[in-house]
Amino acid sequence: MITSATELLREFLESLLTDREFAARYAEDPTGTLAAQGLTDVDLSTVDVPAAVSEAADAPDVSDETRIALQSYTGGGPAGGSAGGVAPAAAIGTQSVEHVAQHLNYVTY
Repeated sequence: MITSATELLREFLESLLTDREFAARYAEDPTGTLAAQGLTDVDLSTVDVPAAVSEAADAPDVSDETRIALQSYTGGGPAGGSAGGVAPAAAIGTQSVEHVAQHLNYVTY
């Protein structure tokens, strides 16, 4: 049983990074897919998206190529820092589903 918004987002990200059909559904309707998985504005208000991406990228089913591509976003690579100009959640306070979708769009595209 998933107990926190961070864990729920991490599970969502693992699916996004490993399941092409799930990723295609997300690409068609990012906020709708987040909502369908139970990720709401309230749930996401304090989630550290880059940290959740980093944890999801470490999942065994995530390819090495994907893991390497995400290193600059998660601060684990030579570029470091935040998501190409997208501030980490801790720097902005609360955030909406749309804001999290912006992070995830950066990660997936």
